[in-house]
Amino acid sequence: MSDYHINVFYSQEDGGYRVEIRDDGVGFTPPQLLSSAPGHLGLSSMRERAEMAGGWCKVHSLPGGGTTVEFWVPPGQASAEEVGRDDQSDESSNIASLRALA
Repeated sequence: MSDYHINVFYSQEDGGYRVEIRDDGVGFTPPQLLSSAPGHLGLSSMRERAEMAGGWCKVHSLPGGGTTVEFWVPPGQASAEEVGRDDQSDESSNIASLRALA
């Protein structure tokens, strides 16, 4: 079994939050980006959720070349129930927005 590595980068950019996830796995072909396997939400759902939040999601992958998923979302307005806290800061709102994308 081969070892694969995953790197996750998080930064505040352009008034919102950018996340990039890279792996050195087997990758896949672009047509697979457009659909999800039965019972899975997949990458198409991540893109839809990011866009619904006012952001974007990009996926880059090639067979044998690993995969990079990158998304940006503006600060969100999460409810206290979503975050599990009574007080709402910009950071806790963003965490709830990122959880919704996962």
